[in-house]
Amino acid sequence: MNSNSIIVREYLSSLKEDSELDYLFPILLSLMGFRIIQTAKESKGQSQYGKDIIAVGKDENGTKHKWYFELKGYSDKDITQANYSKADGIRESIIEAKDTHFKDSTIPEFNNLPIKIVIVHNGVIKTNIRDT
Repeated sequence: MNSNSIIVREYLSSLKEDSELDYLFPILLSLMGFRIIQTAKESKGQSQYGKDIIAVGKDENGTKHKWYFELKGYSDKDITQANYSKADGIRESIIEAKDTHFKDSTIPEFNNLPIKIVIVHNGVIKTNIRDT
């Protein structure tokens, strides 16, 4: 790994979720061709149901999807058995994202798009949770 990669990795792992990761990740998605529908900033103070960022974009096969991104950073950046199962943890966020659909009739075909749920974190997956 070269020094530039190490610097970028260290910078990204230092980001707090609120106002840092929440700010940078939508920019990255936009650069990747996603259309951002809602961000964490817009829904701050409201229940997000496992959807910090909602976007429309194509997957690796070129199929258009509705994407729900749940961001975990700062003290929850590393995925462990503890933060997977805790209240407002990863498992709860995935279940809420799956069970609570986001609808928007102002975007053609949006409500009928297949859904992808993605956990975004700036840490590592610990061995005790890897299989889960």
